[in-house]
Amino acid sequence: MQAKFGARLSVKIHTLDSEAAKPYALRLKGSTTVFFDDEWVPLAIAIDKAQMEAFLSSKI
Repeated sequence: MQAKFGARLSVKIHTLDSEAAKPYALRLKGSTTVFFDDEWVPLAIAIDKAQMEAFLSSKI
């Protein structure tokens, strides 16, 4: 996704126990949780390349 959207998208990956993830602790729904602009992205969208591209295209 970073290659497709370039500078319009900043990808950050954190583990559940990282300092960066602590503010989201109550909102995390499992080991794979994706947020975009502080909005939770459903797992079905997050793990499907075409759906995630469509989602991001509609947001940025």
